[in-house]
Amino acid sequence: MPRLGQPEEAVAFHRRAVAVHRQLHDTWQLALALSHLALDLAEDSRPEEARQHWREADSLLAGFPDFRAANAREHIHGLLPDQ
Repeated sequence: MPRLGQPEEAVAFHRRAVAVHRQLHDTWQLALALSHLALDLAEDSRPEEARQHWREADSLLAGFPDFRAANAREHIHGLLPDQ
């Protein structure tokens, strides 16, 4: 997915999405929003913060036994520098 070069706006958007999905207890969408937030943070040269969100997303996705979750986790593992 191409990034739009506006990481600050993207970070703000995805932080709001994360907050909404937390309030709704929507674990699947929360994991996806965390992963998107992490991508934006990485683009904004904030790798430690990104890593935290990828790890949380990975942990949430571990609760889903389907192939989509497995694929999402594999993608996240490929983005984590220490994996």
